[in-house]
Amino acid sequence: LLITPKIDPENSILSKEILVDDFDSYDFLFRVLIGAYVMGFSQLIIKSSKKFKTEFRDCVINFTKIVIGPEIIEESNNYILIKDLLNPKEMPFNKTIKRMYIICESMHIDALSSLKKGDKSLAKDVIERDNEIDLLHWLIARQSSIVLRDIILSQKLGISLDDAKYYQFMSKFLERIGDHAVKIAQNILQVIDVNLDQRLINEIDEASKKSIELLNNS
Repeated sequence: LLITPKIDPENSILSKEILVDDFDSYDFLFRVLIGAYVMGFSQLIIKSSKKFKTEFRDCVINFTKIVIGPEIIEESNNYILIKDLLNPKEMPFNKTIKRMYIICESMHIDALSSLKKGDKSLAKDVIERDNEIDLLHWLIARQSSIVLRDIILSQKLGISLDDAKYYQFMSKFLERIGDHAVKIAQNILQVIDVNLDQRLINEIDEASKKSIELLNNS
C-alpha cells in the first residue's frame, strides 16, 4: 500500500534560496549552484541585498548554459529565479550512461590518435569534451537524488532505488575515465613536438587498446 500525501507536482516543488551577500567568489557560487542542482532542487532563488556583482550574474548565466534543464524564468538587479524545465522521463538513466560511455571511449581513442598523428587540435578537442562528461555526470547524480526521494517517479521510470544507485556508481567511474583521457591529452600536448621513439609510441598504443578493451567488456 502506497500512500502519497502530495499528488500535485506543483505543490511538491523543491525550492532553495541562495543569498549571495557573503559570497566572495565566482567559483564558490558556481559550486553552490551545482550542489543544489545535483541535490534535485527544481527551483533556485538567487538573491542579493544590493545589485548583483557582474561576476555573480555571469556565474548564474553560465550555470544554466552547462547543465540540462534549469532556465532563468525571472530576473532583476538583485533577484534571479531559475526553474528546472526537464521532465526526468525524457532522460532515462541507461541512455545517459550509454552516451557517457561512447564519449569516454572516443576521448581515449582520439587522445592516442593525436599522439600518433601529431595533431594538437585533436588533443585539445579531447580536453574540451570533458565538459560534456561532467554535464551528464551531474545529470545522473541529480536524477538519482530525485528518484531516491520520489518512489512514484522511480515507478514511472521503471527502475528500483538500487538501480538508481547502480547507475550513479557507473556514472562516477565513467567520469573518472574521462578525467584520465584529459590527463593523457594534456601530457600529449607537452611531448607532441618531441621526436619520440616509434617503438615507445607503439607500446603506448598497445596499452591504450587493452584499456579500451577492458572498458568495452565492462
